[in-house]
Amino acid sequence: MSEHKAANEIVTGSYEEAQKWIGYETDFYEPIDVVEKGAIRFLSEVIEDPNPLYYNEQLAEQSIWKGIIAPPTSYMVWAAPPSWVPEPLRKKYPMNLVKEIPLPGSALVLTEIDQTCYLPIYPGDRVRY
Repeated sequence: MSEHKAANEIVTGSYEEAQKWIGYETDFYEPIDVVEKGAIRFLSEVIEDPNPLYYNEQLAEQSIWKGIIAPPTSYMVWAAPPSWVPEPLRKKYPMNLVKEIPLPGSALVLTEIDQTCYLPIYPGDRVRY
């Protein structure tokens, strides 16, 4: 829709301009990074979630999931498009289109998100966006 912006730059405009984006569809893209055990542990520390399935390999292997899993709240971490990528990678990893929607104001705030997780996220997985 428009050229890539700096990581902290957003497009501004009217609500009428933003409404033109309703129904806009994109392709799926593979993420840059795979889910990693260290990142799962870090995310569970940040949200102070004591679930041992996020950090205790021995216990996790004995569970129905047969290994470490990521907190469901981390889905957006793995699925979110990058804020910035070097020029040679921009076609493969497009920028976050949310920043391209022209809305009034100078900041984006995510206030609510609904998600349904049917399967756990494992180390080594790639979550498409």
